[in-house]
Amino acid sequence: MKHFSTLLAILFSGTITLHAEINPENITIVRDQWGVPHIFTKTNAEAAFGLAWAHAEDDFYTIQEVYLTAKGFMGRIKGREGAVRDFLLHACRIRETVEKKFETDLSAEFKDYLKAYAAGLNAYAAANPNQVVHRKLFPIGPQDALVSSMFTLTIVTGVHNYIQDVIEENLVDLPQNIGSNTYAVNSNMSEDGSTYLAVNPHTPMEGSFSWYEVYLNSEEGLNILGGTFPGGVNVYSGTNKNLGWAHTWNGLNLVDVYQLEMHPSKKYKYRFDDKWLELVKHPIWLRVALIGKISIPVRRVTYESIHGPVFKTNQGYFAIRYALYNDIRAIEQWYRMNLANDFNEFYDALSMNALPRFNIVYADRDDNIFYLNTGLIPKRNEGFDYTKVLPGNTSASFWNEVYTVDELPQLLNPVCGFLFNVNNSPFSASCAEENLQAENFSPDMGFRINDNNRAYRFKEIIAKYEKINFEEFKAIKWDESFPENSVFLESLLPIFDLPPSRFPRVSGTIKQIQSWNGVADLESTGASLMLLTFQYIFDKLDLDDAAFLSGISIDEELYVEALYYAQNHLITHFDNTEVPLGVLQRHVRGEKSLPVSGFPDVLTARYGVKNERGEFDIMIGDAYTMFVRFSKENEYPEVETLHPFGSSSRPESPHYTDQMELYINKQTKTMTLNPEEIMEKAVKIYNPM
Repeated sequence: MKHFSTLLAILFSGTITLHAEINPENITIVRDQWGVPHIFTKTNAEAAFGLAWAHAEDDFYTIQEVYLTAKGFMGRIKGREGAVRDFLLHACRIRETVEKKFETDLSAEFKDYLKAYAAGLNAYAAANPNQVVHRKLFPIGPQDALVSSMFTLTIVTGVHNYIQDVIEENLVDLPQNIGSNTYAVNSNMSEDGSTYLAVNPHTPMEGSFSWYEVYLNSEEGLNILGGTFPGGVNVYSGTNKNLGWAHTWNGLNLVDVYQLEMHPSKKYKYRFDDKWLELVKHPIWLRVALIGKISIPVRRVTYESIHGPVFKTNQGYFAIRYALYNDIRAIEQWYRMNLANDFNEFYDALSMNALPRFNIVYADRDDNIFYLNTGLIPKRNEGFDYTKVLPGNTSASFWNEVYTVDELPQLLNPVCGFLFNVNNSPFSASCAEENLQAENFSPDMGFRINDNNRAYRFKEIIAKYEKINFEEFKAIKWDESFPENSVFLESLLPIFDLPPSRFPRVSGTIKQIQSWNGVADLESTGASLMLLTFQYIFDKLDLDDAAFLSGISIDEELYVEALYYAQNHLITHFDNTEVPLGVLQRHVRGEKSLPVSGFPDVLTARYGVKNERGEFDIMIGDAYTMFVRFSKENEYPEVETLHPFGSSSRPESPHYTDQMELYINKQTKTMTLNPEEIMEKAVKIYNPM
């Protein structure tokens, strides 16, 4: 314990010197019946401290993993798997960029906010040294908090995929199914004249991309409820008193790859127009754990050109260019979005233009609804195919600017009264007569053109209503059906029409799928066969969710092979092929396993991983759900939310699994932004430390 006693002294000293004005007695943490923390403070900075403390109480292990990555220590804990994250952090110069721009590119107010968040984590670590996983991790500083978020946003930008393609080495093993649903209606369509918003991210339900629900209230302006990530310093999707928003993943062309022309005799010299410039060399020693606490140093070298990070391969030197490489302001933009009081203030925050990507659907108490497809999209010169490797020896293929927010696809208050995005095209965000036109935007921007199954299904449902009430609005999110038609389903028609008599070995399975009604409810046996069949096909062809936008081409042989696999899987594990989806597909945490409905790319999206019993444990899906109803008459919006598990990631907590039954039954819990109501219903009230 000697090391930890020293650590305690350092940490408390660091907390005091970093942020002497933070007084824990000014921070009140209120836990409701679901364990959700509600943090009340005088200042915004104190709210950051309280957020760090409360989140650490519930998920300190995952938060530490995030900061081990930020400090380049993951290799010391997780061996090679962790070292590749350390390599990516180094190769993309994330810490160096943060250190260079921290004092100049962020406001003093937000720097104080980050300092307070770091102080909160340090204080928790000092008070709970037995929970600290690595003796060199703490104390963390405000720049570490920013590095952590910038690493995540680098992954969100997709940079790792391009680097992997260049060096032919897997850097970060992340699921490709990350998506989301969001939609909104205003009084033009709502039955009661209110404005409705649905927030529904589809991300991993455990780990560094899982959602954590929190409420922040300060006397300086914060009053917001929503979701953040482990180590996150803001609410990233949610609602305050006056407005709310949600994000979905968008398809954008954010990253370019260049092959450099190297000097024939002078090492590290590369041509750019009529000049020979020199690469900057960046060596690094990675620490890679072997057994226990034993680790070995591994030397790697990356380079840097005016384009960005450079990697040497057998084919030459390749540079990666993306706008986030030199921009650290995204996290402050979310902070400004948290504090916005109306649409104009929210749009001012968006105009910082610092988020690397995302669709945004917004609603407010003034009856505004708004859609934006945003990102750091380069303004590129014509004459090059930016989906391929570009020549790095000319300024003609080099860009320095990105599109401003007002140049991006956006819709405000369509007359038909609704907006939506479910990872589909920005040119299909409302009713047909009000949608934007793709020809008004450069194809080099990389916008998705097609709709997926969820978009087709959403449009089928919304078309049934002239006016919609709040219960009907919420029911859209819980829909489990495929659309009547879509690009994806059309691509499957040739194989779906196979005559069963031609394939006697799987004739019964063909008939079951052909008779399936397209609904992925708990009792459906056709959904089970469909899930197994297409999981096999997607794995075989290395497909991801993009296939739902483009459709797929498969031959009879592969389809029959997949049918046989599905049939054999069910017989092996369940003794027959008439297996309800709720038996095959499970919602699992700890010792609790519950049947769950839903399917890939339906509005109730589910993506599972096969366990040793032949069941599919859901890993990605409705990672957080929020419904909001705004009205001008009420000071606070009506809010309902749902977490897939509960507010705590600690198995001993009563809130480890207490929302799971709500989850499988498509139910929500009632939340509020009214401080008096929060206090009246409090189960526990305390100060940190």
